[in-house]
Amino acid sequence: DPYLDRTINPWGAWHYKTEIADLLPFHGWFKNIFGGIIPLRNDYFEGYAYLGILTFIFPIILLAKWTKRLPNFTRNKKLDKYALTALLMLLFSMGIHMLLTNKQINEWIPTLKQFRALGRFSWPYYYVMFIALSIYFRDAISDLKSNKIKQGLLVIVIIFWSVDFYTYSKFFN
Repeated sequence: DPYLDRTINPWGAWHYKTEIADLLPFHGWFKNIFGGIIPLRNDYFEGYAYLGILTFIFPIILLAKWTKRLPNFTRNKKLDKYALTALLMLLFSMGIHMLLTNKQINEWIPTLKQFRALGRFSWPYYYVMFIALSIYFRDAISDLKSNKIKQGLLVIVIIFWSVDFYTYSKFFN
């Protein structure tokens, strides 16, 4: 390391990582309904990576695909690679590399010690997966035969995005 003033053993990598609660909203409709049931964060955190209503809709889309209710829905293979890379970034931001090696990886690869705020690595996950889920959603509803169902699902998603936007901007003034 050419920088002599850098801390050899920086603190905070395990403290500032992304948690499962960071994938859920800590404000608005979700907190009002599930706040007493599911442990949620109380404030914004560096690892916050809530993707919106598509977080809850995408598993339903996959279930519909697997049960052959969306027989023509084919995922974009190139987009799958980006989504997989984003998921790997999310796992890194959660400290999976430290968990699997009992934090020994920091001794094997000392440069990793400098990544003190692992939660920040969830940001690529957030941006890439939001776009990927939006495209997956568009592809899934485009295979539906009924235009009314397509438009209804799109309106529901847009309403939830608007509600999330309103509560998020209200929370941060």
